[in-house]
Amino acid sequence: MSIRNYTANMLLALIATTASAQTVSVEGPAPDQLSTQLTTVGEGFHLLTCVSGYRQDLLPVYMEDTTRTVLPLTFNGQLPQVINNSDNRALSLVYAAVSQLQRDVFLRPDDKSALTRQLVLRADSITDACQPTDKVRRYINLWTMVQADSFDIKIMDDPLATFFPEATAMAIKHIGQGTLEQQLSRLYDEFQDSRVRSKVADALLTSHTSRFKFDSMEHFEQGLAELEAATSRFGLDSKHADSFRLRRASVVGTPFPANVVLLDEQGKPFDFSSLRGKYVYIDLWASWCVPCIKEIPALKQLEEQLQSRDDLVFLSVSIDTNTAPWLKKKQQLQLDGLQLIDTENTLPKALNVQGIPFFVIYDRNGNLHTYNAPRPSHPQLAQLLQQLP
Repeated sequence: MSIRNYTANMLLALIATTASAQTVSVEGPAPDQLSTQLTTVGEGFHLLTCVSGYRQDLLPVYMEDTTRTVLPLTFNGQLPQVINNSDNRALSLVYAAVSQLQRDVFLRPDDKSALTRQLVLRADSITDACQPTDKVRRYINLWTMVQADSFDIKIMDDPLATFFPEATAMAIKHIGQGTLEQQLSRLYDEFQDSRVRSKVADALLTSHTSRFKFDSMEHFEQGLAELEAATSRFGLDSKHADSFRLRRASVVGTPFPANVVLLDEQGKPFDFSSLRGKYVYIDLWASWCVPCIKEIPALKQLEEQLQSRDDLVFLSVSIDTNTAPWLKKKQQLQLDGLQLIDTENTLPKALNVQGIPFFVIYDRNGNLHTYNAPRPSHPQLAQLLQQLP
């Protein structure tokens, strides 16, 4: 059983560096169709991925030089292990203990607290017996801390903690609620390691932007000022403030972005201001987007249902980078109404759209009315559009 809680998020969070195939030598009996890959985590730590059939194991290993060291991989039953020295022996034994914990918790979820306490004791016993280096011992302490969900600031205040996304989440929970500046102040008061500070601060600022309600320009300006002040005071990366500024066009009441270029079938620019006096429901889609195409029947039905409302326009904007696929799909799907294309993706960039299909509503004055509006298949959309004043 793989240690999913520990490794799945880690692999997403890291930039993988794969060592050469000669780094791993499989010795003795091994699972059929075994494939291995070594991914560098940092500070001499790596994850050894072992895949066979439907099984995947991600075994932490420690070696400082991947060009000269060959890892002798063996299997204890189905569990991979590398026991060429005290460091890797300790890591393999703890991996086995964590794997057992995952199985036990799955079968006995009500006993999780007792089982995780047993894991901590087992890990202490392993490190006492194997006597790994200080760095590996610290890594194991962090590993078991996140598995047991038992936050210890003395263990957490370690650069190795940045390898564990769960540790960052635990630190944020420890810091608690408050304004962004209050949270950062507690972070810098309680944690001394610069890498931990940077990792947690980055997570806090990312959360600040992703959870912020861009519901008014006044609120937007307050949020930006708070972010800029915190960035300046603590010397943080300005990328978060830059990202926040990109959301200006997504604030309710903001005019349709001036730099957006929408083209019709003949390649002529379309003037969005020509729709003043009407509400505009915009569907951002693309010819290659399957979820987008699944919404089209509901969109057609909605247009027919509300055709009596002459102050409402349905505008479909393709973000295909070439017009040919758009025109072909438009013909295949027999799309009518106002169909435009944005080959430079200026509209989704201005609105900070991260995925399609995406829907927005603009009011009679050309100002944003609803950001991330319900999709056509949503049962509440028809009522929302009918109730527009």
